[in-house]
Amino acid sequence: MTLRHYAGACALLAGFISAVLLPSAMAQGEDLREFYGKYSKSRGLLGAWMAGSKDYEKANKEHQTSIDDYTRFVVLGNTYRARLVPKSDPTADKLLALPDESMRDVEKGMIKAFELPYGADLLLAYEQGLLKHSQSLLEKSTDQYARLNGSRVLPVIGLGLGSKTRDNKAVLELKGQFEVADGLVQLSNNLLSKAFAGTPRDDGAALYTLRSLKELYRSLATTAPLRTDREKRNAPTALKPDLEEKNLTILADFIEKSPAFLSGAASDEIQGFRLLRREAIRALAANGKAKLGKTSPALTLARVLTRPRAQANPADAFRLDEQVDAAIGLVQTKPEKDFNSNLAAGLVGHFLSEYLAQYGDRANNGELKSFPFAYHAARLNTALTDWTTSTNPSVKMLAQRAKTCLTAMEKRDASAQFQEAELLQNLRKDDLLFTGDAASKIEIAAN
Repeated sequence: MTLRHYAGACALLAGFISAVLLPSAMAQGEDLREFYGKYSKSRGLLGAWMAGSKDYEKANKEHQTSIDDYTRFVVLGNTYRARLVPKSDPTADKLLALPDESMRDVEKGMIKAFELPYGADLLLAYEQGLLKHSQSLLEKSTDQYARLNGSRVLPVIGLGLGSKTRDNKAVLELKGQFEVADGLVQLSNNLLSKAFAGTPRDDGAALYTLRSLKELYRSLATTAPLRTDREKRNAPTALKPDLEEKNLTILADFIEKSPAFLSGAASDEIQGFRLLRREAIRALAANGKAKLGKTSPALTLARVLTRPRAQANPADAFRLDEQVDAAIGLVQTKPEKDFNSNLAAGLVGHFLSEYLAQYGDRANNGELKSFPFAYHAARLNTALTDWTTSTNPSVKMLAQRAKTCLTAMEKRDASAQFQEAELLQNLRKDDLLFTGDAASKIEIAAN
């Protein structure tokens, strides 16, 4: 779809919602009709800015109001409980699609605007508006339905922070990027610390908050190498350390310790918890740091890989897909002083041996019969590419041999093998993940 067609489609969508939504809006009161009217007008302006047919001016009050009206409706429009009855109410799907529409704005709709002089200002205003109204909703509303649907826009904020131009330059200036990033991390810390303690349960909002953190950490990692020395001299180049450390600690604690409210929980609830925990693992893995302050993402990921599958409390056992994400995170951890890269490689290699064994036994394990082994093998294979250029010969060898095995698994080749006992033993000679830190000792128990 071209940008012109995209803008046209947006206009058609706005017209359709107007035709269907407004005649029945009185059921929700005047507020929804007025609310939608402001959104519809601002959507038209946003389409023109994205297409480059009208300039966005950050000091223009009308433009500021339009961005505010648009982002407010994107966050709150799908929280109208009485309107969200899919199939029986054709407007419900349109309201529920608002977060997806905002995702498309960032991924595709704004691409042309990114090349224009006002591109950075438009994206920053968009990000700030989404964050502002998300904060307002999540700080004030106690309605779980509204919190779940309103939080669906959070990953868009994280994704937008990593927007790049066609010539591979970061769109946002550092100052604005980190103002939004710090705000999103602060929001996440406030929400997750309560949700993970079950005071109250807030699993829906927590899910989208975790996804936003994953996108945020990925965005910061992809744009950091694009910054010039001049940019870095005049603006922050990292999240506020106290905010980031608290965030990583919240994630690590949730991953390593099953919450008390799961005691005696039904199997379905435990599976739901594991899905939420997997998102926490992905967010922690995306951070990429071996250690920050008193917390260590790498150590938590290593423990996910090595915890025995047999646990007295079923919620304490990690699923195979959770371990795949932990392995990918360990591969992508930035080497830092005192970090034992050999042990990290040995742990990933040990997991690959376990993964292959599970693959061979899948016919006898009902839970794994439909597990997407080839898909996750491809993900692991891609992640290991960086290790193939490692200056550490043992790590490089591990990666090369692992990739050969994973490539065969991708093709569903039954002859795929990874028999590297001697190499793994050599890599794991030192069982401390951080040199001299006894608390970082990793023990591998037989499953």
